[in-house]
Amino acid sequence: MAHAIVEQIVDLARELSRAERLEVIQRLAPDPANDQQLDDQYQRGYEQTPESVEDIEALLPHLPLPTENWE
Repeated sequence: MAHAIVEQIVDLARELSRAERLEVIQRLAPDPANDQQLDDQYQRGYEQTPESVEDIEALLPHLPLPTENWE
């Protein structure tokens, strides 16, 4: 069964243009270097805006408090 599905996919891929095949490959197997770039971008952002206790305390008045129903 799985072999038949693979054959169907290969047959469909043969009908695609070169650009379409490249797009399919990129969607199926994204470039791991891009993941590293996103990790690096996150790290730079974190280093530029580090979290501190003062930042969190400044947010507290703006956060909704959980409410409990007392019956």
